[in-house]
Amino acid sequence: MTDTMIGGAKVHVTEVTSVPCPWDLRTKEGAVSFSEAILQGARMTLEKEGRVTIVAFVMATTDPNGKKFDQPVPLLVPQSASPDGSKDGLSWLVKTLAEQTRAVGVLFVSETWMLEMSGKSQAEYHRERAKYEDLGDHPDSTEWVYAHLEHTAVNVLWRGPISRTEDGKPVLGEYEKRDGYEMSGRFSGLHHNFDSDQSLN
Repeated sequence: MTDTMIGGAKVHVTEVTSVPCPWDLRTKEGAVSFSEAILQGARMTLEKEGRVTIVAFVMATTDPNGKKFDQPVPLLVPQSASPDGSKDGLSWLVKTLAEQTRAVGVLFVSETWMLEMSGKSQAEYHRERAKYEDLGDHPDSTEWVYAHLEHTAVNVLWRGPISRTEDGKPVLGEYEKRDGYEMSGRFSGLHHNFDSDQSLN
């Protein structure tokens, strides 16, 4: 495995790869179309392998050394490429790459558990959440394929519910899409690292 220094930390650069893309990622339409194609790929991965691992796609307009691309290039960044292999490490790496490559957007895709508590306060949620170390063990939690796109022109969230057959095989339902959604958590707030001058919107 080849390592390189990015942002003062050692990164497994051979695990960061470019992905073919027929859309212009500088536009809202192009970024959303790319994201929805990736989500269809996540559906096939879940059906074939039984799980979806967390990955990010940095929509870079230059390489990390500043060489400009003719069109933005999506860079696939798996969690294993980060300095320590953690989710926090992935968040740091993606934010750093977004800045260094003058990115116009970032897409995150993962499989996650959610606790639906409509009408409940944040304090009630945290009390309920604290009852179980693993959220997947909570009787009211649900399993989802989750993705969010932060782009200079748009924020979009997708989530698709996962059910299980009697033999445990995952079945992914239809994706719900929310435009203009305000992101939160470690994989959000990336727009501060984007180069809005590269957007066509």
